[in-house]
Amino acid sequence: MRPENSFPEIRTDLACERRRADPSIPGTNYREYTQSGFPVTALTVTSEEGAKEIGKPEGTYLTVTFPPLFEMDETQTEEGAALIAGYLTALLPPRDSRPILIVGLGNAALTADAVGPLTTRQIPATAHYEEGGLLVLTPGVTWQSGTEAASLVHGVVKELDAAAVIAIDALCARSTERLACTVQLADTGITPGSGIRLPRSALDRETVGVPVIAVGIPTVVSSTALVCEALERAGADEFPPAFLSLVEEDCLYVSPKEIDEGVTNAARLIARSIRLLA
Repeated sequence: MRPENSFPEIRTDLACERRRADPSIPGTNYREYTQSGFPVTALTVTSEEGAKEIGKPEGTYLTVTFPPLFEMDETQTEEGAALIAGYLTALLPPRDSRPILIVGLGNAALTADAVGPLTTRQIPATAHYEEGGLLVLTPGVTWQSGTEAASLVHGVVKELDAAAVIAIDALCARSTERLACTVQLADTGITPGSGIRLPRSALDRETVGVPVIAVGIPTVVSSTALVCEALERAGADEFPPAFLSLVEEDCLYVSPKEIDEGVTNAARLIARSIRLLA
């Protein structure tokens, strides 16, 4: 049996990968099941103790795993989009006459960070001609706009009286098996850039004034994660001390060679699921 904590904690945005989603952690509820043919993990952080242990705010985290790079047939795509739409409906506040703001976070010029912008391009804005419709915002990154996305989102929410925000962004995973085939939904908001140690202002209820549902797709892993994954697959029980500097630096992030197709198809699936809300 591998000694406890023999491998370092690897940076990841996926709640189900934090501490390997150990079901014995106090203040958390964790379960795995299958819905519509897709594996789902549900993690609920119910206390400050659980939030500290997991490293995530109190709330609900749902993770759906799809076939690699979303190479699904039309039936699977329809079922996957309907599944995500159902989860979004459950996480959002009850619909009323106010619009929902859809925010595509990230940099459209960088493939691994383009999930958000590619998604919002495929979502029609409807709030200008129907009650309870959709607002769509693609704020870009700070070096493009000169301001934090959270500030822009807060301004739109306040000016147009949005009821809630759905924020789509690329994530960092621990396992390469989750790249471009995993969708995480959370009712706790999101901190852009935190997975690669470049955190910006958080988008959550406290900063924008309304519930923020985060939809994330992992597109990168760190070099540390690659080393740990290789050692684990080779049957190693410990992380060699010579590699500990990787954990401290953790400055190299990589994507699979098929990331273009993965990001494109991921954005298509998420956009399709959000259009089902309209």
